[in-house]
Amino acid sequence: AARGINEMLYDWQRGHAPTLPHATGIAASTTITATSAPAIGEKITLRQLLADGSTIAAFTFTVTAGTTGGNNFARTGVDHGLTNLKTIIDIAGAFTTSAVENLGSGNYRLTVTQNTVGTLGNTGVVSNCSNWTVPGATPPVNNGVFSGGVDKNQEDNCFWWNKRALR
Repeated sequence: AARGINEMLYDWQRGHAPTLPHATGIAASTTITATSAPAIGEKITLRQLLADGSTIAAFTFTVTAGTTGGNNFARTGVDHGLTNLKTIIDIAGAFTTSAVENLGSGNYRLTVTQNTVGTLGNTGVVSNCSNWTVPGATPPVNNGVFSGGVDKNQEDNCFWWNKRALR
């Protein structure tokens, strides 16, 4: 295959490797850790950048006293409402959730993964839920981020890894 002049001039033996190739990409994820139940009326919003790269879909879920349904979830349960939040996130269908983990000492964690693979999934999480933390948050606000999303790039880098890496 014909390659561009920049590839011909690059010192492949001494240059650094491009990012590791990913055949399918990696979806971004975040965790929500609960140490106690949030207050009634508090909200958490999970954001998703759609495939067109310009539209943000926001899924806002509100804490209630005891009813889970629609965009509302009950703060009840031994896991401080995380199982109820998981239920309505799963119904929304825009994210994948793990089982709620018991971390001990009354702390629980839910992992939420974007269904959009790649860097488009590295979006924000907006939360005012007291007693809950999201990675990337700076107290007193509990806003955080989805992170770790990597684009599919194997077709961009496989030539280097196959032909140019020192063996």
